[in-house]
Amino acid sequence: MSVTALDVAKYILNYFRESHGDSISNLKLQKLLYYAQGRSLGLNNELLFDDEIQAWVHGPVVPSVYAHFKKNGWQPIYDEFKIPTFSKPIQDLLNKVCEDYGGYLPCELERMTHEEYPLKVAREGYEYDQNCSVPLNHNVMKEFFRSK
Repeated sequence: MSVTALDVAKYILNYFRESHGDSISNLKLQKLLYYAQGRSLGLNNELLFDDEIQAWVHGPVVPSVYAHFKKNGWQPIYDEFKIPTFSKPIQDLLNKVCEDYGGYLPCELERMTHEEYPLKVAREGYEYDQNCSVPLNHNVMKEFFRSK
């Protein structure tokens, strides 16, 4: 089965609904997608999903997922959707990412990602460019997350 970033996003949203009885914003969701992709690259040496992650002014963003949930603005996402099913290793990886990073506020996750090497490298020279949409380098992400 091919995993898409939107399916991963739906899994993460469902995780928070079931474990916390609430949902999360698109901003927080974007950071969790970044950490999920990074952890997969660092631990498994493979992409979790093929969708591009870009270095935007507020941190890493998967444009396709952002566009899908954009109508929610800064509010929690309560959209209805079919919950995707993944293999146990993928579920374990996503659950661990949600456990490790889910307790942070969106602004804290934004700050954290801005301090990390993959985003610093991608945004070098574009720090104040609101329209920057530079893709994150998978090899840089892999090395960074492997070292964590």
